[in-house]
Amino acid sequence: MERALDTIRESYVEEHGTEPSAEFMEEARREIILGVAKRDRDQHRDIYDALADE
Repeated sequence: MERALDTIRESYVEEHGTEPSAEFMEEARREIILGVAKRDRDQHRDIYDALADE
């Protein structure tokens, strides 16, 4: 996650010429966590569906 946040920060600096605010970075962190949670949820759903089909 830290690598993703570093990439977001670097992109922001390149685009805006200044460091992003703490609020911006906190929102980016939340978005990353939500994305991972959704991906994991979908992956587990697929596993349970496969087991149910057996």
